Amino acid sequence: MTPRPTDSDAFDDDGPSTGTDEALRRLLGDAVADVRPADRLGEIRRRTRRRARGSRRWLPVVAGAGVATAAVVGGVVLLGQLGNEEPSGPAASPSHDYQLVVASAAYFVGDTPTGPRLFREFHSLPAVTGSDAVEQSLGEVDPAGGGPEDPDYSTLWPEGSFSGAEITDDRITVELSAAATDRPAGISEREAWLGIQQVVYTADAAIRRSLPVAFVVDDAPADEVLGVEVEELVERDRQYDVLSPVNISDPVEGKVVKGDWLYAGGTTIEAPREVSWSVEQLVSTDESDGGGIGGAAFGGVAGAGVEGKEGPGWRARISLRGLPPGEYLLTAEVTSTGQASDSPAFYRDTRTFVIR
Repeated sequence: MTPRPTDSDAFDDDGPSTGTDEALRRLLGDAVADVRPADRLGEIRRRTRRRARGSRRWLPVVAGAGVATAAVVGGVVLLGQLGNEEPSGPAASPSHDYQLVVASAAYFVGDTPTGPRLFREFHSLPAVTGSDAVEQSLGEVDPAGGGPEDPDYSTLWPEGSFSGAEITDDRITVELSAAATDRPAGISEREAWLGIQQVVYTADAAIRRSLPVAFVVDDAPADEVLGVEVEELVERDRQYDVLSPVNISDPVEGKVVKGDWLYAGGTTIEAPREVSWSVEQLVSTDESDGGGIGGAAFGGVAGAGVEGKEGPGWRARISLRGLPPGEYLLTAEVTSTGQASDSPAFYRDTRTFVIR
């Protein structure tokens, strides 16, 4: 393994970037693509490259591995051109149609060795503020109009759960449909509470500050949400077992990489000494695809120990030189004992990306 250079730009947790212009350009290509304006909840159009949901039917072939030490990452506000495909054909001409967009955080549920946790995923959305920002972010949580990009994540809310949002000085009020008050089939009380926190964290991320959420149905306070009794105001649950101990923020799911480097980063809920990463080529289990394995492997050590005002995180600058075109899996992993156990558990998050 050969040590790799470090990209140590720091980011705030769900808010605007404090990094360099290079980081802005990179995240523009990763997380702000194919955005279209929207004016109603649930009508944010999904990316044209969105992967079909379901389990991945791939076999990994190890391509590289390394370690990233702690750094800080988070959301970023970007000015981007609509779409990320280059124009083609004789009639192609430069476009000046720009849309102010944000890489807004939405939270989804994923499995871990100690049960389900919340994972953060950035979605590119029109740059609106206030109640509009909350409504469109909740549209990403609602499977009717959004849902996760990563097939390993899920949302615990039924379709059509959210009908509006309003922000006042001391709360975010979220209007629910009647169906959102009942417990979905096959969901435990613990999972239902995690679904409630999914909305609280996503709504707070939309306005980049922490406010409690008041759930209402037909303009009256909701006594139950997803079958769980709730108070008038639901605060963020900051206990250890709510958020995943490690999360990949960058790259986004399905990112197409055309250069020699993959810039990766994410968050941790503690300040681990190191975050291990690996890159593996994915080989289809379908024999009609021809199978095959990857070429030369590259890896190393990346990142710099940085503690930011919003907490710990990690970064890695990973060389892709020598790897053949194809689909790859990035894995980030930490070891954590948690707050109620002396037995370590290995937590991971994954993203697929494509080399062209």
